[in-house]
Amino acid sequence: MARKAVTAAPAPGSHALLGASSSHRWLHCPPSARLCEDMPDTDSPYAREGSIAHELAALCLTQLYYKPMTKAAYTSARARILNALGFAADETEPGNADADAAAKTRARAAAAAAADAAVGVYLDVIRDDCALIYTGTPTVFVEQRVDYSYLVPEGFGTCDCITFGQDKDGLWWMRIYDYKHGKGVPVEAEGNPQLMLYALGALNAFRLIYPISQIAVTICQPRRESITSWSITPADLLAWGESIREVARQAFAGEGAMQAGDWCQFCPRAARCRERASTFTALEVYDYRLPGDPKNPLTDTELGQVLLIGERLDKWLDQLRKYVQNILLAGGTVPGWKMVEGRAVRAFVDQGKAFDLAKGAGIQEALLYVREPITLTALEALMGKKTFADTLAEQITRKPGKPALVPEADPRPPITKPTAESDFADTPQ
Repeated sequence: MARKAVTAAPAPGSHALLGASSSHRWLHCPPSARLCEDMPDTDSPYAREGSIAHELAALCLTQLYYKPMTKAAYTSARARILNALGFAADETEPGNADADAAAKTRARAAAAAAADAAVGVYLDVIRDDCALIYTGTPTVFVEQRVDYSYLVPEGFGTCDCITFGQDKDGLWWMRIYDYKHGKGVPVEAEGNPQLMLYALGALNAFRLIYPISQIAVTICQPRRESITSWSITPADLLAWGESIREVARQAFAGEGAMQAGDWCQFCPRAARCRERASTFTALEVYDYRLPGDPKNPLTDTELGQVLLIGERLDKWLDQLRKYVQNILLAGGTVPGWKMVEGRAVRAFVDQGKAFDLAKGAGIQEALLYVREPITLTALEALMGKKTFADTLAEQITRKPGKPALVPEADPRPPITKPTAESDFADTPQ
């Protein structure tokens, strides 16, 4: 029989100037906190989709561990959120917005099922940890607000989930869980400042209640098939907190040096930032005029360096392009640029009437429709993860993806070219 966990009800969320979610940016570029303070939120379709997925995760965890709702109310709330996730895919999945009504309905159902399956992975991680790591009844907090203002001025944030419990050796653990619905940018748990700030706030709030010996942080990013965890002692965590105290003070005061880097990606000021632009327009900074005889080819090291510069430049130009497009579409002007109409796409005014006319012209009805199977992910959502795995395990295979060139910092292992020895290792002599 499964253990019942003691839980706390979710607390309403809000945002701090030095929020944990933006800490990667303000820890590297302290002035950015104040410079972005009054800028409007650039709420992207992907951010809205992520917020809805977090709402689903919180609902499921609350029902699982806290159960404030009747079964009927829970089922209704869950269906409402899944419906919203389906509609969110109109903006986040390529081609969905322009699909016909029937295709759009199928795409929404598939998107909702896929999101449900992704959130299910996150729930399974927490459930498994509570069942397998803790020996007693764990305490579970969902959407718990934590305060780390004793180190970071006015600093607070909201944890997706926190659990407390003892392991088989009697040590008390605090585990911080963070759900990432995005599938674009991979996020690692090790040394992650967002989760470390959450952990500092949680440690400050609960250390007098629980004799915490170890802290673990876990980032679950199911749509990238990534679940990473990392542990740290309370002493090391507090030492890190002290190490950022001065940077946090500078950020709160709007002081310190501006610095461009990968943390600029989600900065609302990025497209207008002069510091960031200067790193791309001052080409001499990147040694494009490489030393040596111009007749000599680039070395492998130089190839790698130039390619890394190009990767960052591509991302910056793409962000800048979208920003200028939005200005022009809103009726503004940017000298030297204009928006023009793209390639026209044909569509039926009334598909049913068009098909009737086609049948009248001698086209067989069977030729007008294509029967399409649902996706593997959608079938898994329909059957449930356990039934799906038990029933179809032998029919599932993982096909290797197309080789992709990525920076060395990417967490995926490199493709290794087989050697002649390994090719013939199993060949009878």
